[in-house]
Amino acid sequence: MDAAFHFPIYLTNGVFFSLFFSVAYFLLHRWRERIRNSTPLHVVTHSELFAVVSLIASAVYLVGFFGLDFVQSVFTGKYSDVGNWDSADEEIVKAVAPGPYEAVVAVEKLETTSSEKEDEEVVKAVVEGRTASYSLESKIGDCKRAAGIRREALQRITGKSLADLPLDGFDYESILGQCCEMPVGYIQIPVGIAGPLLLDGKEYSVPMATTEGCLVASTNRGCKAIYLCGGAASVVLRDGMTRAPVVRFATAKRAAELKFFLEDPMNFDIISVVFDKSSRFARLQGIKCAVAGKNLYMRFTCSTGDAMGMNMVSKGVQNVLDFLHMDFPDMDVIGISGNFCSDKKPAAVNWIDGRGKSVVCEAIIKQEVVRKVLKTEVAALVELNMLKNLTGSAVAGALGGFNAHASNIVSAVFIATGQDPAQNVESSQCITMMEAVNDGEDLHVSVTMPSIEVGTVGGGTQLASQSACLNLLGVKGSNRESPGSNSRLLATIVAGAVLAGELSLMSALAAGGEISPELGICYGQLGNNLPSRSESVQLLKTLKPKAVKLYDANPQILNALRGQNLHVSIMVPNQLLPSISTNQTLADRWVRTNVSPFYPRVRIRYLLVGNEVLSSWNDNATQLSLLPAMRRIHRSITSLKLKKIKVGTPIAMDVIAFESPLRPSNATFRADISGPVMKPLLEFLNQTHSFFFLDVYPFFQWASDPVNIGLEYALLKAETINKYADPGTRLVYGNLLDQMLDSVIFAMRKLGYLDLRLFIAETGDIDQIGANIYNAATYNRNLVKKLTAKPPVGTPARPGEVIPAFIFALYNENKKGGQSTEHHFGLMYPNGSNVYPDRFCWQDVGRTPESKYKPLPLPTNDEPHKGKIWCVVTEGGDSNLKALRSEMAFACGQGNGTWDRTRPGGKCYKPDSLVGHASYAFSSNWAQFRKFSGFCFFNGPAAQSTKDPSYGSCKFPSITLDCAGKQVKAERTDKD
Repeated sequence: MDAAFHFPIYLTNGVFFSLFFSVAYFLLHRWRERIRNSTPLHVVTHSELFAVVSLIASAVYLVGFFGLDFVQSVFTGKYSDVGNWDSADEEIVKAVAPGPYEAVVAVEKLETTSSEKEDEEVVKAVVEGRTASYSLESKIGDCKRAAGIRREALQRITGKSLADLPLDGFDYESILGQCCEMPVGYIQIPVGIAGPLLLDGKEYSVPMATTEGCLVASTNRGCKAIYLCGGAASVVLRDGMTRAPVVRFATAKRAAELKFFLEDPMNFDIISVVFDKSSRFARLQGIKCAVAGKNLYMRFTCSTGDAMGMNMVSKGVQNVLDFLHMDFPDMDVIGISGNFCSDKKPAAVNWIDGRGKSVVCEAIIKQEVVRKVLKTEVAALVELNMLKNLTGSAVAGALGGFNAHASNIVSAVFIATGQDPAQNVESSQCITMMEAVNDGEDLHVSVTMPSIEVGTVGGGTQLASQSACLNLLGVKGSNRESPGSNSRLLATIVAGAVLAGELSLMSALAAGGEISPELGICYGQLGNNLPSRSESVQLLKTLKPKAVKLYDANPQILNALRGQNLHVSIMVPNQLLPSISTNQTLADRWVRTNVSPFYPRVRIRYLLVGNEVLSSWNDNATQLSLLPAMRRIHRSITSLKLKKIKVGTPIAMDVIAFESPLRPSNATFRADISGPVMKPLLEFLNQTHSFFFLDVYPFFQWASDPVNIGLEYALLKAETINKYADPGTRLVYGNLLDQMLDSVIFAMRKLGYLDLRLFIAETGDIDQIGANIYNAATYNRNLVKKLTAKPPVGTPARPGEVIPAFIFALYNENKKGGQSTEHHFGLMYPNGSNVYPDRFCWQDVGRTPESKYKPLPLPTNDEPHKGKIWCVVTEGGDSNLKALRSEMAFACGQGNGTWDRTRPGGKCYKPDSLVGHASYAFSSNWAQFRKFSGFCFFNGPAAQSTKDPSYGSCKFPSITLDCAGKQVKAERTDKD
């Protein structure tokens, strides 16, 4: 064609472009005059006939020249008519300036070869400035190769490595000239799924691309609550994209004349015809004008089908501006966007009039679901919403920000589905409403979002991964039968996900913020060489825990904790339970004395009633008094309006019926407590939205069977090495802690409690006798990393669940009862020095790589004791003589002849010592019953010893352990 006309191709194209638009303008002008004068349109003059012929001829040429690209775009699915423009400034640049690839048409192209030698030459050319970086795709013809060359040149120019930025595995052709210029790689953002979200009778799995831990898990919890209550309902109130050009006149009067013209209903039809011809989907809905001096802002609103529509509405606006020039030739167009739109900025006009899709979504959440799933109360949610989302936002002067975290969910869904993330600004405008309904029993919750700007075609929606997420939701591409329905459905899904996210986060806040990881430390005081209480609190702060657990309600410690940003757990002693269980006055007095004077300046969050009361060594009467005492304590804190305090009780792992190997799915509670104690206890914890507080020590489980349980498995080091597959559920376990936690979870399930949350009330590892500093530091560091992981990892039975925990303990306590190992769980020595080479700081442990720690002393005693072992009174075990006599009487009362040896005339009577007699009784009893899972504990005063306590003719009974720690022999001298 160039040769036929004897003109350069660009001049030929220019002539036909000019001819086409000139005659089109001429015909439109004449058509407008005929409409005004009521002249029939089919009557044409010679000039008009010539114009029609010229229009057709130029159209034929242009279609013939450019038609191939158009046909290709139709069959390849590129939706050029509804491209997604980011901003008015970008549109102006695209309209008046050649693109980066057009600018280099005259430049001789490089040969398209992938040889390293030629790539190196291109890299050098870019570095030296001889080749423009933006022109690489045009010159080379291989988008991926161009990205790699640009990347290497950038590294050489800046001296910074991009090794961790992925390059391979991405289709760079798909973004050429559409999504991103001058690419050097791509960012990896994980995509999680929340749901199913039951919305308008259909289930949706909502994709969320985010790096924020807990966000998907939290939204998922909200989806569960909505699902259990029959789902949510949504309504699209409006659907219209806006663009607002600004024009200037010589006078304000003239600007007002155009305003009146545009707002005159008589003129709307002709303006809409001009606007709508820009696209087969664009339909003008209205024009709103605002005058500022001699400047006029015209806010056009139109439907855009399934596209987000910024490109589409901008084309229509340009057509109208050209049309208005005929009657208002003195109009000076300053910008196609005058910020009255308003795009990617918080604006009252969007909040009031809407932009994109205006959606309201609602649900009614039943009281039972609020309590069991959301772990809070309807009244608490309503009050919090009023004070936080409504009043608090008003005090802050919020503009559309009357919500908890709508932008979190909107951003995550936008990134996953290929929307413009910057439009999260106006799309996240949301007001969350909560109201008690059905006589205050249930919760009505809604979100109203006036400016959700989404599309299912154009822009980033065409990329493979984003397109897959749209396909997951059933809204991929354009809906040919009902244009616009896919994008409207996507907007309702966004609103539904926001509803779920708001519901879950508000519930967590109303319940005391328990959704965030909370790690604390146990502060025991059973030592005669410990620092003062105030000094201990200061040392405690250097470890940076989020909480501290006390084993009493010591007023000196509580006073030292005033004003500290620490959650505090206090405890009712075991010996008070029988009295409190039958006396509400005593319960009230205890709370008024030990809680009320300190709360809320001391952030008491947990009130634990008793300590390991349900362990097998406690008597049945004490166990039966536990739940009544907990109920009375709870009644006291409720009557005194001490909010946010959870009532619970620490429970040891021995409540689980023993089996080897430990099989979580088969776990049950001990038969003696399952029905009479555990079931009503679980019901109380569930009704009060409290936790199952569990003392769990993998070290002791390993020490009882070191042959079948690997040490690394117990230290949380064997995630990729040793695995245990539960044959009942096929869940795979990578560490012993998860196996023990899930045993409790399955035991609760068997009693009908599926969602009661766990709180590790004690865990840790020792640094003496059967373990060492290396293993203790390893366990505690791995524990912190596991429990503070983002997103949360939970357990195999409850993936993604946050598990709060207290690590045992602050100090090595030399007067602590029980086994001697209990003296060596501390993170600090009593003089304040560190047990480990590095101070155990919570915030640092979770993100410090192993290479940054100082070397730990190598383990020297990873094998359990082999040989004889005895059970004797521990150091300090005689501090309570009455209790010691009681335990000795129990040990001697099992029909094993122990009394005979320790009575006057017996071989072990002299010296007449209570400690000596009790040690003999403990050893005798233990030798008889250890093989039946008996413990060397006796409610505190007993501990194992490898030193033979025998003397003279008094031979103490013992047991003999093999190298695996298994009992191979029991010597019963009481039968001599």
